[in-house]
Amino acid sequence: MEKLPQMSKPVAISAYIARWEGNEPRYLLMRRSSYYLHGIWQGVSGGIEAGEFAAEAALREIREETGLTPVKLYSADTVEVFYQPSEDAVQLIPVFVAMAPEPCEVRLAPAEHDDYAWLRLDEALLRLEFAEQRRTLKAIDECFFQRQPSEHLLLAGRTAHRHKLETERLVIRSFQDEDITEFASLVADPEVMRFSRRGIQGSHEAHRSLSLFIQRERDFRISLLAVCLKSTNQLIGMCGIYWEKIDGKIVPELGFRLAPAFWGAGLAFEAATNVKRYAEERLGLTGLVSFVSPDNHRSIRLIQRLGGEFHKESLPHGIHCHIYRYPLANS
Repeated sequence: MEKLPQMSKPVAISAYIARWEGNEPRYLLMRRSSYYLHGIWQGVSGGIEAGEFAAEAALREIREETGLTPVKLYSADTVEVFYQPSEDAVQLIPVFVAMAPEPCEVRLAPAEHDDYAWLRLDEALLRLEFAEQRRTLKAIDECFFQRQPSEHLLLAGRTAHRHKLETERLVIRSFQDEDITEFASLVADPEVMRFSRRGIQGSHEAHRSLSLFIQRERDFRISLLAVCLKSTNQLIGMCGIYWEKIDGKIVPELGFRLAPAFWGAGLAFEAATNVKRYAEERLGLTGLVSFVSPDNHRSIRLIQRLGGEFHKESLPHGIHCHIYRYPLANS
């Protein structure tokens, strides 16, 4: 087989938000208020942060710049190509199409934009300053509004896989946006996050993590799940499947994290045992692993109780950890 050319990772994204108004599409354009490209009209744009996929960056930037959560996110099946004179480099930017929710209340980030408008295609083309933006928007209009968009381009907005497991003392369920207050408190706790590869999280990082878990559940069928006390419905932690890369391959990681007040009562084992069984019997996952700091003796003991066997040392995100593998029955 002929070897495919090497692909490069994008460093920025572009997204165009649209909605139907009657039988015509309307496109959201915003006027820049920042020093860079001051006064131009554009869609959503921004950099891709470390550890993000481009689609995740698009969803984050859309929320940050407009306050909107799209009901669907598509790959536009194109890239914008720009020449950067200051860097003497050509930049390839993946483009996304976001379908706006209804009702739709735009909340601009004043540091980036000071005005917005929902425009017909012809109106939007008059405001877009760069030829590449105009070419992109015309292609989007043709592929997404003059014809039925391909479902193969749909990245987010498929029917979400909602999970709910019940044990003697716990309800383990899919995260939802309404969990943010309790979730933010959990990931801001130094004891909870002591061995986390991502560290203590502030409000912005907590919102981003919760959105990522919800998105990963859509993309991969399961993600980290909320662990709640059955007796009070209090969210006390998380347990589920996270998706990590080992030797260039995405693998399912069994993860768990509880608030310190609930340590020592066997609740983490109760949650992890049931999630592990669910992953094996219902989802058919193979190659389940856990990443753990060699200093996290409490979690190592739990992993070993669950049947985890030491596999090797690794440096994900530049942090030393041990990888344990679980010999699932169907692996």
